[in-house]
Amino acid sequence: LSERNEKYIVFIADFYPYHPEIVLDNNVNKDDVAKLYYKSMNIFFDRLEEAYDCKVIIAEHPSAKWNTNPFNNREIVYYKTAELVRDCYAVCMHYSCAFSYVALFNKPVAIITNNALQYSCAMRTYIPKIAESIGCEQLNIDCITDNSDVFNYISSDIRKQYIQTFADADNNLTNEELFRKHYVSIFNEIYNLKK
Repeated sequence: LSERNEKYIVFIADFYPYHPEIVLDNNVNKDDVAKLYYKSMNIFFDRLEEAYDCKVIIAEHPSAKWNTNPFNNREIVYYKTAELVRDCYAVCMHYSCAFSYVALFNKPVAIITNNALQYSCAMRTYIPKIAESIGCEQLNIDCITDNSDVFNYISSDIRKQYIQTFADADNNLTNEELFRKHYVSIFNEIYNLKK
C-alpha cells in the first residue's frame, strides 16, 4: 500500500447485510436487501469517482466472503484499513470502530446511509449517532445528487477528545493516564510475584 501514488477514496465496508452480527427487521430477505444496497453504493461510488477524479477502494470487513465482487469490480482490500485510511484522499463509511483511523489520520469523512440500510435497527441507530458525535451530517446517498461536497473534517476539538479517550472511553482517561495506569498495574503484578 505504501507504493500507492494515486489519489483514492476509501470506503470502510461492513459486509452488509451478510455480516454475522447484522439482524434485519421482520425476517427481511438478505439477498433482496443486498441487491438494493449494492446498487445504491455503486451508483454513489460512480458519482464520487467522477466528481473527485479518482477511484474508490473498498476496505472490507474481515468476515466478508465474496464469490463475485459486488462493488462493480472495484478493488477490495482486507486487513489494511489503517494503511488505506492513512494514505487516502477521503473516507466514506456507515459506522465502524475503524473510525478511529479517520480521527488519528485527520481525514475528511462522509458518514453515509441509504434506503437499504434502514432494514437494520443497528444501522438506523448507530449511523446517526456517529454522525452527531463528530458534528457531521449523515448523508442518505439515495437522496443526494451532488457528490462534489460530501466530505468534512472532524472539528479539532472533537478530534482531540476522541483521540484522548478512545482507548478507554468508559473511564474517560487520556492516553497519558492510561499508560500510567497500566504501567503501575504491570509493576504491581511483577512486584507481587517476587514477594
